[in-house]
Amino acid sequence: MPQVSVLLPTSTDASLGDDNLNYVSVFNFEAHHHFEENKLMRHILPPQATALELHRLSNFEVERCWFPDAPQVHVYLAVAKKQPLDTRFFVRLLAHSQEGRTVSGATQLLQPTSQLLQGFATLEQAIGDSRYKPTESNHIFVRYLAPLRITLQQAVKTLKATLTSCMPTINKLQATELELAIPLWDPSVPDADLDSTKPTQVRIICRLAPSLSIDAYEEVSSFVSSGTYPAAATTSPASVAAAAAIATTHTATITLKPILGKGATATAIAPYTLLSVVDQKRLRCKKLRTTYAYDFVTMYELAVQAAWDRAVLSNPKIVAPADEKKVHATELVLSADGSRVEPLSSPRSPGANDCGMLAWRLHMLTPEYPQGREIILIANDITFMNGSFGVKEDMVYERASQLARAEGLPRIYMAANSGARFGLCDGVKKCFRVQWNDYDPAKGVAYLWLTDKDREALGESVLTEPVAAPIDPSFDDDEDEREEEEPAVHHKITTIIGAPKEEIGVESLQAAGRIAAETSIANRQIFTLGYCTARNIGIGSYVLRLGQRVVQQQDAPIILTGYVALNKLLGTNVYESNLQLGGPEVMAGNGVSHLVVDDDFGGVVRIVEWLGFVPKVVTGAPRPILPVCDPVERPVCFTPLPGKPYDPRMLLTGGEQSGAFKEGLLDANSFVEYLPHWAKTVVVGRGRLGGMPVGVIITENRTVEKSILADPANLESKPQTAMQAGQVWFPDSAYKTAQAIRDFNTGEGLPLLLLANWRGFSGGRKDMFEEILKFGSFIVDELTQYKQPIIVYIPPHCEIRGGAWVVIDATINPRYMEMYAAPSARGGVLEPAGIAEIKFRRPDVVKSMARLDKQLQWMSMNEASGVVRNEDIEARKEELLQYYTPLGELISDLHDRPERMVAKGVVKRVVEWESAREFFYWRLRRRLLEDDLVSARMQGDSSLGYEETLTQLHSTLPAESLLDDKLCFQMLEEDSEANL
Repeated sequence: MPQVSVLLPTSTDASLGDDNLNYVSVFNFEAHHHFEENKLMRHILPPQATALELHRLSNFEVERCWFPDAPQVHVYLAVAKKQPLDTRFFVRLLAHSQEGRTVSGATQLLQPTSQLLQGFATLEQAIGDSRYKPTESNHIFVRYLAPLRITLQQAVKTLKATLTSCMPTINKLQATELELAIPLWDPSVPDADLDSTKPTQVRIICRLAPSLSIDAYEEVSSFVSSGTYPAAATTSPASVAAAAAIATTHTATITLKPILGKGATATAIAPYTLLSVVDQKRLRCKKLRTTYAYDFVTMYELAVQAAWDRAVLSNPKIVAPADEKKVHATELVLSADGSRVEPLSSPRSPGANDCGMLAWRLHMLTPEYPQGREIILIANDITFMNGSFGVKEDMVYERASQLARAEGLPRIYMAANSGARFGLCDGVKKCFRVQWNDYDPAKGVAYLWLTDKDREALGESVLTEPVAAPIDPSFDDDEDEREEEEPAVHHKITTIIGAPKEEIGVESLQAAGRIAAETSIANRQIFTLGYCTARNIGIGSYVLRLGQRVVQQQDAPIILTGYVALNKLLGTNVYESNLQLGGPEVMAGNGVSHLVVDDDFGGVVRIVEWLGFVPKVVTGAPRPILPVCDPVERPVCFTPLPGKPYDPRMLLTGGEQSGAFKEGLLDANSFVEYLPHWAKTVVVGRGRLGGMPVGVIITENRTVEKSILADPANLESKPQTAMQAGQVWFPDSAYKTAQAIRDFNTGEGLPLLLLANWRGFSGGRKDMFEEILKFGSFIVDELTQYKQPIIVYIPPHCEIRGGAWVVIDATINPRYMEMYAAPSARGGVLEPAGIAEIKFRRPDVVKSMARLDKQLQWMSMNEASGVVRNEDIEARKEELLQYYTPLGELISDLHDRPERMVAKGVVKRVVEWESAREFFYWRLRRRLLEDDLVSARMQGDSSLGYEETLTQLHSTLPAESLLDDKLCFQMLEEDSEANL
C-alpha cells in the first residue's frame, strides 16, 4: 500500500449532499514517509496531484498555503533551492466545468468571470497575507479536465482580450506566466459524436511580463487512449478523481510541439527552471518599476500592433499588412574606433552587452507608413552599473543620435539612469596608508601615503612626492616585536588619477557634456522624444529636458539630486521620496513632462501614437496622412453660444449640445492633448484634419485653477491655488504657446491651426515680474521661424485684442501665416467698452443727442426765446444719457467686425464656422503642396526667390483655379505626378 488517502466531510449538513468538493477535506499518508502526512497534497486527491503537475516544483523548497474560502485553488510558496532570492507563488487549479461543450460556454470559461478570476483573487489574497514573504515572478497554472469546444485561434483570441483587460491586476500581482492545459474539441464535430471524439491536448503558455505574448503547443504523448475521453460527470470526489486519473495517465511522456507563437522546437515538460541571468535582470528592473532595456523592443512590437488594431477598427479603408511581424529591430554597437555605431553582424542574446547604453534601429510597419518607417531607439540598461553614464555609455548615445541626425530619423530615448558615473580608484583603496598627526588619530590626518611596493604597482594611477617618515615618539626599538619594517620614506599621495579604464569623475562629466550638446543639436534638427522610467538623475534629467518632448511614467522621478542627499544638506528629513522632487505632480505641473502614463507599455503606446503625427524623415518624406474616415465635406456642427462658457476642446472634438452629439472641426477621435496639467489657459495638442496631421493651439475661455506646490524645505510654505481668467495669456501659458509652436515646427513639420480667442496678456505687477513680456516675445520668435503653413482663425463669438493680436499677426511670417475669422468674430485694440470710454465720452454722447433727438433740437432752438429753460434742456440730456451711452460700445463694435478686417487686409477672408473644416483642409493641402513644389524649384535654381517661384508656378494654372483651393490642389497634384 504506497499511500492512504482519507476523505472527511467538513460539514454535517446532509442537504449539501456528497457531490460538492468544497465540503470534503483530503489527507494523504505515504508509505515511504512512514505514513506521515504529505502536507503539500492536503485537500488534493492523488490523481489530482498528477493533474496539477506538482512534480514540476522540484527545483524549489515548497510550502503549502491554505485558504479555506478557495479550497479548489492550490497555492504554494516556493523558494528556489539554489537561488534563495528567487521566491514565487505557484497557483494551481483544476477546472472541471461541463459548460465548455458549446462555443459560447467554452469562451466564457476563458474570460475573467471564470476560474481565471478565482486564481487571480486567491493569488492576491496570498500576496497580502503577512505569513508569507514577498514574491516576484508568480505563476498560475490551470488544467481544464473537461474539453472545451472551441478552436485554438478562438481560445487564444479570447485569452488575449481577457488578459489585456486584466493587465493592471496582473501587474499588481506580479504574475509573469499563465499556463493552461486544455483539451480542445473542434467546433465542427457534431454534438452526438463529442463523447466519442478524442480532444486535442493543448498547452497554452501566456507570458505576462514584461509584455503579453502567447504561445501554444500540442501535447504529444506515447500514451494511446482507449478511444473515449471521459469527462467528470459531476463534481464529486470520485467523479473528479476518475477523470483526472485518465486525463493524466500519460503526463510522464508528454512532449510539447509548437503550433502557435514563437516556440521553435519541441520540448518535454520539465520542472520549472530557476531564474536565468536575464530573468534576474528583469526582476531587478521590476523592483525599480521599470522594464529591462531589451524588452522595450518587444513592447514596440505590441504597441505597433495595437495601433493597427485601433486603426482598422476605426477606419474600414485601412488594411493591415500581411506581415505578422510589424517591427524588425537591429541592435547597434560602437565601431572598433568608436567613430560610429554599426549593426551587429548577428543578433546577441539579451544581457550580453558590456555597456550600459543600448541602441537599435527599428523598422516599423505603422498605419501611417504601411511600407515601413525607421526610428533610432536608445535606452539605458539600468542593470548595468545602475544605469550610470560612463564615457562609453555617452559615446554610444552620442553616436546613435548622430546617426539619427544624419538620416533625419526620429530619435527616441528610453531613460532610466542614476546620472554621471563616479567612484574611487580601487587600487588606491586597497593599499593606502594613513599618517596621523603625532601618530594620534584623535589629532587628524597629516597625509595619505604608499609603500615603495604599492607605489610601483600603481604606476601612473597616482601622483606622489617622497617625504621623510616622521619618528613615532612611542616607537619600540625591540625588533622582535616589530610587525613590519617601518619605511624611512613615505610616498605621500598628492593626486589620484586612477587607472586608464576607470571612469570615476570629471571624465564622466565631460562625456555628459557632449551628450547634452548632442541632444540640444538633435532637437533643433530632428524629432526627439524621451521616456522617463524608473528614475532619472543629473545628466539623465537634463538630456530628457533637452530633447523637449517627455513622456513620464507616474512612479519615475526626474531629479537633479536625490532626496537623501538633500536631507543631509538641509540637516533634517525634509523630503520623503524622490517623487516629491521630480514626480509627475512637479514635472507635469511645470511643463517638463508632456504626458504622464501608468506603466511602461502605456508609455510605448503613447510614443507610437505620437510618431503617427511625425513624418518618417525630417525632410522630403510624404506626410503621415491616413485614409479619410471622417468626410472632409461634413459641416462643423458644434457651435459655441455667445456669453456661455464651454470646453474649447469641443470646437475640435465635438460634444453634447441640445441633447445630441455635434461634430467638431477635426476628425473624430483624432485629437490628442499634450501638456494638459501645465498652463491650463491654453490647450495644445495634435490631431487630424481629413487624415492630415496638424498641430493645434486653442484658447481656454473659462477661469481655471493653478496649483502652487508647497516647498517642504520652507516650514511656512503652504499649497496654494491661484485663479487664472480665461482668454488671457499668463507667463506660463505664453511660454506653453511658444514651446508648442517650436515642437510642432521642429522635427514634426506640422501645419498649425491656431484658434484664437485672447483679450490680451496679463499685465499686473506679479505677472510683469514673472516675465510675461519675455514669454510673450517667445511666441513671435517661434512664429518667425515656422516653416509650415499657419492658419490663425477667430472662431464664432471669439475675439483677439491688443497685444494678443500683435504676437500672432500674419505679417510676423507672411510666407506661411494667414488669418481668417468667423462672421461673429471680433478684433481690435481694446474691447468696445474700453474704446467707448476713451473715444466716445460724454461730450460725444451729447453731440449725438443734439444731432439725433428732435425734442432736444426743438428745446435748443427755443431756449433763446425763453420758452424753454436751460434746466429743462439739461434734464432732457440726463434722461437720454442712459440710452445714448451704449451707442459708443455699438459704434466701437462695428469697427471690430471681420468685414473691416478683410477690407484693411489684416484678415484674408471671412470663413463660416460650419464650412471651416472643408475650407481649411483644402487650404492646407494646397499650401503644403505649393510649398513643396516651390522648394523643389528653388533647390534646382538658387537664384530664384520664393515669391518669384510661386508666381511662376501659378502662371501655369488657369486664373479661376487660383481662387479655388480644391481645384488648385488637384491641378498642381496632377502636374507634379505627370512630371515625375
